[in-house]
Amino acid sequence: ITQNGNLIKGFKGGEANTDDGISIKANYFEYDKSSTVLKTEQNVRLVDNKRNILIKAEKISYLKNLEEIYADENVKINDLERNIKIDAKKIFYSRIKDELIANGDVSIIDENKKIKIFADQILYDKKNQKIKADTNVKLIDMNKNIELVTESITYLHKDQKIFTNGSTEAEIFSKYNFESGSLSYDMTDMELDSSEQTILKDKTNFGKYELSSFKFKINDEFLKGTDIKVI
Repeated sequence: ITQNGNLIKGFKGGEANTDDGISIKANYFEYDKSSTVLKTEQNVRLVDNKRNILIKAEKISYLKNLEEIYADENVKINDLERNIKIDAKKIFYSRIKDELIANGDVSIIDENKKIKIFADQILYDKKNQKIKADTNVKLIDMNKNIELVTESITYLHKDQKIFTNGSTEAEIFSKYNFESGSLSYDMTDMELDSSEQTILKDKTNFGKYELSSFKFKINDEFLKGTDIKVI
């Protein structure tokens, strides 16, 4: 204990519990009573009992007054309520907004729907059940054998709809390859559609087509398009 009792340090491991539902285990603790900032290192495990969030990392800081959590180095997060898991180099979590930003080699898995997303950055809006992934984005629907590669994706978890922004490549059943602009993927109706110029490669008959817009019924493997040209 230093600084007239305001700074408390622990070096041999332990557990800290707050009156707002946070429980943290770590090897090293540093708590500043004046700023209410708790810094922890080495094998850190934080449980937010009010938000049903588990965070593991090598470094975690909790700013109690701001209700903000920062985690760094080999970060693993589990939304225990919705069974969504996130891995990243670092994260910022606002308890007030119930919103999480993950950076650096990010992967997020919706275990219930078997949706996996890789990106440089992901924003997880837990309150509104929305995931936004940016830069070097790849989405895999493991149940349906569908892959989307693009620069930005918005996944509306509650509505089961996915929207891409910008140049997008979609691989369906390893049979159909769509090169398009922004498109949407409705996981309930199992439809893929875009109003932008698209190149379709049909790997089953080596066909290649150009379309001004399209709607593809995935389960029926039925394509409806405009201005279709064989190329």
